[in-house]
Parts: sequence; C-alpha cells; structure tokens
Amino acid sequence: MTNKVTFVELTVYERLLPLVSGYLQAYACREPDIKRAFSFEKYSTTVKTPYLNILRDLEKSDSDIYAFSCYIWNMGLVKSLLNQLLVSKPHARFLLGGPQVMHHAHQYLNKRYENLVICNGEGERTFSEYLQELTNSRPDLSNVRGLSFYRDGNLITTEKHERIKILDDIPSPFLGGIFDQPYTMAIFETNRGCPFSCGFCYWGAANNSKVFSFAEERVRDEITWLSNHDCLFLYIADANWGIYPRDVGYSEHIAGLAKQNKMPRMIYYSAAKNRPERVTQITEIFTEAGIVTSQPVSLQTMSEASLAAVDRTNIRLIAYNELQDNLAAKKISSFTELIWPLPGETLSSFKEGLDKLCEARAETITVYPQLLLHNTTLYHRREELGFVTKKVDDEIGEAEIVIQTAEVSSQEFLDGFRIYYACHLLHNTRSLFAVSSYLNKKRQVKHSDLFSAFAIFCEESKGNSLVEMCEKSLEEYGYYELFNLGRIVHYALHAYRETFDELLYRFVSTQPWWDDPQVRIRFEIDLLNKPYVYSNTPIRKNDHALAHLRITNTTSSSYLVEIPEEYLSTLVESIGGEGMEEAGGTVFRVDHKRMQSPYMKSQSLDHNAGYCHGMINRIEHIMPVWTKVCY
Repeated sequence: MTNKVTFVELTVYERLLPLVSGYLQAYACREPDIKRAFSFEKYSTTVKTPYLNILRDLEKSDSDIYAFSCYIWNMGLVKSLLNQLLVSKPHARFLLGGPQVMHHAHQYLNKRYENLVICNGEGERTFSEYLQELTNSRPDLSNVRGLSFYRDGNLITTEKHERIKILDDIPSPFLGGIFDQPYTMAIFETNRGCPFSCGFCYWGAANNSKVFSFAEERVRDEITWLSNHDCLFLYIADANWGIYPRDVGYSEHIAGLAKQNKMPRMIYYSAAKNRPERVTQITEIFTEAGIVTSQPVSLQTMSEASLAAVDRTNIRLIAYNELQDNLAAKKISSFTELIWPLPGETLSSFKEGLDKLCEARAETITVYPQLLLHNTTLYHRREELGFVTKKVDDEIGEAEIVIQTAEVSSQEFLDGFRIYYACHLLHNTRSLFAVSSYLNKKRQVKHSDLFSAFAIFCEESKGNSLVEMCEKSLEEYGYYELFNLGRIVHYALHAYRETFDELLYRFVSTQPWWDDPQVRIRFEIDLLNKPYVYSNTPIRKNDHALAHLRITNTTSSSYLVEIPEEYLSTLVESIGGEGMEEAGGTVFRVDHKRMQSPYMKSQSLDHNAGYCHGMINRIEHIMPVWTKVCY
C-alpha cells in the first residue's frame, strides 16, 4: 500500500504550473523505494479561492503527507488551513517549505504537533531524505538534513544541506511527464542564484552569490515543451535574465517557437543588473516575434546613499542611464522599479529620483513598499536602521511593511506614496504626460512638484471614487498587494475614466500655469492620447474640455481630430510623431486599437487588475497611433 503525498501551492495567478511541486516529485522519484512507497498529487489554486473550498478539497484528498509552499502572499491562508488540518487529520504529516518559513521554526512550529516540520533551504534533497526516512519502520527525522521539528518538547534543527551545484541532478518535471494537465501560466528557470547581495532581497544573500545553471540542451527542450503545451504566459524566474550570452540564444529559441506555435504570447523576466545592451537585445527579440513584453529596469532607488546602505554599490547607476537611452531610441517598452523607503532614502531624494526618471522619459515607474523579508540582511538590521514596521497578517497573506526609517517619518512615508500614486496616474497612464514635460522644461515646474500638487488636490477632492479608492489603499495597507497598481489603472482608464477626466480638468484649471496657451493645448493632446487599457472600453467624445482641438468623428476604436496648423509642432513634440508637419492637412486619426484584450466582466477584479498592471508596464503596446488623414 502506498502513502499519498499532496503538494499544496496557493498562488496569486490562476492556472499557474506548480513548478516547485514538480521539482520535488521528480527528484524524490529518483529513488526506487520512494517511487514504490508514495503516490503524488499536486493541488494548485489561487489564494482568492474560498477558504472552505480549499479546506474541503484538502480534507477530501485524505493524504498521508501535505507539503505546503509558503510565501508572504499565502502564509495567512496556510496557517488557517494548518490549524484545521492538524485537528481533522491528526495522523497525517505536514511539511512547510519556502522563504517565508525557512529558519523561522520558532515562529511557525508548535511543540504540540510533532507531525509538523519545516524545510530549511533548497527543498529537493531534504524532501527526498524526508520521504526516504518515512519508509523505515521507526523513522527518525534527526537523520534528515535541513529540517526543523519538535520532539519531546524540544526544538530540533538538523544540519542543512549544501546547495545543489549540478542542477541537472534534478530530473526535468516537464520532460519526465510530471505535469499531466494544461496550465496557461508557467514559472521557468535556467539557473539558480544571484551574484549580488542586495540587503532587501533573499535571492543573493541566501545563496552566497553563487549561480548554478541547468544544461543548455535541457533548457531548450523544456522551453519547447512549454510552447507545445499552450503556455500563454511565461515568467522567467532567473534573478538576472541576460547575464549570460546564452540567454540571448534562449530568447531567440522562445521567439522562434512563439512565431511557430503562437505560444508564449507574454513574457516577464528580471533583467540582468549590469548588462543593458544584452537585455535590450533580448527585448527586441521578443518584441519582433510579437510577444507582449516590457523590459524591467530594477533600480530600486536613485540615491547613492541608499544604494550603499543596502549593499547595492556594485550595481552601476550609469548602466541604467545607458539602458534608458537605448530603450528610448529603439522605442522599446520598459518599466522602472523602485522601493520606498529603503534605508538612506529621504522624501527629498525620492522626489529627486522621480524627477530624474521622468526627465529620462522612463516609460512606466513602479514603486513598491519595502517588505521586510525573512532571511535578508535588512531583516537582521532593523533596529540599527530605525525601522518601524506594520505587520499585515490577514486571512490570505502575511507581510511586514516598513513604514518608517531613520530618515523617513511615518507621515513622510504616506506622503511619498501619495506622490507616487499621483505619478502613477499622471505619468504612467500618460494622463498629463505632455503637460508635465512642458512645465518641467519651460516653466521650471519639476515633475515631482506637479505630482505633489496633484496629491494635495486629491486629498481635498472628497467624494471622487478614484481618489477614495487610493486613500483606502493607504489606510488599509493595500499598497503591498500585488494587484493594487493594476486596480488603479483599471479604474482610471476604464471604470472611472470619465470621472478621472473631470478630476484632471478641475486640477489643471486651478493651477497658476493654466493661463499658458501651450499648457492648454498639451492638456487637450493628453486627453486624446491617453490610452485605453481594454479593447472594448467605449470611445466617448468627451470634448467638454477641448478648446483648440476638435473631434470631428468617433468610431469604436478611434477619434478623428482636427488641430489648428499653428499647433502641429506642439503635437509632434508631445507624441513624438514624425512627418506630421508636412503639408497635407490638419486632420488626424487617433487609433486606439493596439494590443489590448477585452474587458471581461465575468473575471474577478484581481484577474482584470493583474492584466492592467501588465499592460501599463508594456504601455508602448497600447498607446494610440496618430495618422494624418489626407482628403
């Protein structure tokens, strides 16, 4: 009789391939004794699946061993399920693994339950030894390296395993038939580790900066398998995609399969930190193949003092400047990531960083709160750095958010996020893009000052649905949720689009620079150039704020716009069009039908917000095209 193992992966995205489970099963089944003694089931669902449904499914599986993958985004749910399963399944065993629980046995184990254990470090070897030990008539878990558990009231932690240096010792779960059902999204890796040791990140600090790789032939075969099995979205989990020349070859292989099979259609990756030219080449390869992608620029901070404080000085800011120039020249979509507030950062330096990025025409700026992650160097320096945190331990997630540092007060923390929300609404969605560029260049109004003014205006705009949603996220710490920024995009460019237009008009019309005709014409251009994030959001005339431009016709996907000849140069400067000032008329078609997908009312708000977050990071794919109409 075999014992049943159920892997439990509670994910953020729907229909996500359970890669961790696949690796664990593939490695353990190298041992004939394990393969004979155990059967395996993979349970993968989103964290938004009703709790009672998940609990019912897990109890119904009636497993002998439940193995949970634990992260900040699912730990609240894992703890709730464990509390019930430990009672309803007293004879089962429970194994917890993942960065949230490893080396934190004191926090997640209970001396009452000797059947609950934690895996510290990479899971493959420890999990295999754990199962092997359970095949003995009198198993002794102290023989298993990399475990923490209670025995006779005492907490025991065994010697940890070294990292797996030859990754091909892990059989491929893709090529070995481990995955027996279709998944639309897949996490995929070609190596493990990171050469950097950034204090806020577990990747490099935990892995001693060593990077180990899978064999090239295997990687190519696995990529082919994913394309042939209808993988729509590919998340490349390498810490630095593009760090090696072979990553270019892998990217070309993915692109070739995308052309042949139409899969994958979307790709996300974490870009190599100091290889701007290679990463740009990779993004071009994907874009040319019709894959929806965007180049991540993971700055985290523009402050040299902050870079030093988080052990990131070996990453060259000048490399990012070079990268941004290349991206702008090639018209490649990109998004720049920041963390607020890191140690060494001040509200002033944060605003200066936003100014530098906007002046460099960074396409999308994404700011995340600093989460104090377990097993990172900053986690152990919290008192030294003056961190004050807020623990969010709800029914789904578990996070510790840094809301104050030695340099940033709790009020400045909130002010910083309000300024960033303004940046997200005005810059990222292109709602005041031309206006902001002009004010910065001609009127000496910094981008961050415009964002600050809009943030203050919004605080005074009680009753506006979009503003209240943003404020609620600050009050309830919603800014740490993965789909928070996408939710704002969904409302600003779809659900509350007209309300947002009215808010913008009320804001600009009360500012001291509104009497400048050049500001007014640029505001009108911004209104018409603001993208639609969904393909089926109604195109409305909404011309109450237009005094210089005239909408002569609308269709389901475009405007026909007449612009006075004296403003043609302003239009070219604002949207970067070429040849628009040539003779042949002043009527333009503004075509908003690009690479958007339709809004699906049947999908959850989180599903749609996830899509919106992805598309605003790929905004070049949804910006309208202005074409001169000649009669």
